Amino acid sequence: MNLLEDSPSHSWQNWLLRHASFWIIFNAIICIGVGYNHNFPLMLSIQNTLVWMPYQIAVAYLLLYGIIPWFFKKRYKTALMLLIIWLLLGLLGNFLFRYFVFIPFRTRAMPVPEHSTYRVAFTVNSYMLTNAIAFVAAIPKILRYQYQKERANQQLTRETRTIELQLLKSQVHPHFLFNTLNNLYSLTQKQSNKAPEIVLKLSGLLHYMIYECNAPEVFLTKEIAALQDYIALERLRYGPRLTINTQFLGDLAGQKIAPLLLIPFVENAFKHGAAEQVSQAYIDLHLIVKEKFLFFELVNSKNDYINEPHNHNVGGIGLKNVKKRLDLIYRQQYELKVDCQKEKFTVWLQIALT
Repeated sequence: MNLLEDSPSHSWQNWLLRHASFWIIFNAIICIGVGYNHNFPLMLSIQNTLVWMPYQIAVAYLLLYGIIPWFFKKRYKTALMLLIIWLLLGLLGNFLFRYFVFIPFRTRAMPVPEHSTYRVAFTVNSYMLTNAIAFVAAIPKILRYQYQKERANQQLTRETRTIELQLLKSQVHPHFLFNTLNNLYSLTQKQSNKAPEIVLKLSGLLHYMIYECNAPEVFLTKEIAALQDYIALERLRYGPRLTINTQFLGDLAGQKIAPLLLIPFVENAFKHGAAEQVSQAYIDLHLIVKEKFLFFELVNSKNDYINEPHNHNVGGIGLKNVKKRLDLIYRQQYELKVDCQKEKFTVWLQIALT
């Protein structure tokens, strides 16, 4: 377990272990240092250290739990005022503690001349040392707070990203279904014998979208199968006036991709290509996986009067969503290019597969 975080069931034990370890280690260092610098016997150094420990703990915890939280809350004026009060009270407490506790103890342990009592009481070495200990003790608390704040921000970012992705994916379903049901309605009106086949293909697509697209990633082979079913639906609708060429090459097995990521591109090609053309139309689709990269190219014919990419590249909700999803899921791991020429429209996508 990370030392900067607590298990909910052991938070009190972890807190006690961390703080006890700090005071034992820190005061052991002080004990050794004071004994070495002043040539005190080891036992006397230990006794001096233990006598000062309650005062040091009180000063340190007033800083940790009485002042620093105000800085965390960005109540800087209150925190600064409390810090000044803490420094003054600490200085007063130092003098009182030395006079009423430390000097009587030290006089019994190692007698000193009577005239030195007041001089010893009003020295500030112990005050400075105690403040130094308190500020050192505050460093782990500040680091811990920053760590937990960063984790909370990351968790919030992940949750926001998940919600946004779910929203975008939920918009793909009705958008796709709306167009497909329109196609089915059109064929039903004509009493076409292709209608049952469309229902069958649509059933397969619905099963894929409802039961298999809830995961963050799906197998690329399943995404391709859904893509082929969708193309088959559209092929039934347009008949011989639309030429469709598809090519799926490379190491496809075992690769994964975000679900329903490629269908909007194909849907856009039909909606703004074949659907708007009276004459012969074509769609060429090439998907290749090579060295952990997916290369996807889609070219469709279009009417030459559609010259501006912004009139063609969004297709309603479809491509807007897929661009947002690419940004959220793949971030810097993809490249998307859209080219709108006089008589054709090209989409080129490259994704780094994990």
